[in-house]
Amino acid sequence: MQTHSFELFPDRGLIHIFLFSEVKNSSELRKRLLSHDTELSYAFINARILDVFQLLIAINCALHNEKCSILKTRNINSEIVYNLSPNTNINEALRRFGISDDSTNIIVVKVGGEANEIKSHLTSLIQGTETSLENLFKFGDLGIIKKYYRVDNKVNDVKEILNIIVGSMAVKIEITADPISNPLLASGGCSVYFKKTLSKLIDKVVKEFGDKMILASITFGLNRSTAG
Repeated sequence: MQTHSFELFPDRGLIHIFLFSEVKNSSELRKRLLSHDTELSYAFINARILDVFQLLIAINCALHNEKCSILKTRNINSEIVYNLSPNTNINEALRRFGISDDSTNIIVVKVGGEANEIKSHLTSLIQGTETSLENLFKFGDLGIIKKYYRVDNKVNDVKEILNIIVGSMAVKIEITADPISNPLLASGGCSVYFKKTLSKLIDKVVKEFGDKMILASITFGLNRSTAG
């Protein structure tokens, strides 16, 4: 489990991220999610992503959209899943990055709440084994990841792939943050500066520091603590 705080959104409390492997009841969980079961007030994600940093970007953008009242999806949880996608097709994003009936490795994100209570609840919901997020990379399918983010098959360096992924996500964020294409932003009094400059900040910090967690702290005002 990892717990994060986003200084730009203190009213939303801590963000908790869990990884479960060998999950046996994904089909049941997905069915309950589709029926809008309020007990499953979490973001359920297929663990086919490259790095936790992708999650931090998606979570940050979801919190921003919620604060600005410009959610593209039903709620904060589906918005996190949607923001993992490099394009604006909601159905495709939820299908690709949400859990499927046969998902065996899943990520669960909870906005707010107390860590031990959340962990206990998830343990009762999910028939699987909680696993350290340090193991996330080994659960990802690099071929599918490259396909989803349109990464050239010739690119095999993990850091380079991650930079391409983050760049793809940033382009989507910049487009949806444009007040011309999205009039709600122009009239809502909500600053979009950090969204418009996200891509430039990523390039600048990666070039200067080469450390994605330094990048996270600068771009998102992020404090990170890890347990388990």
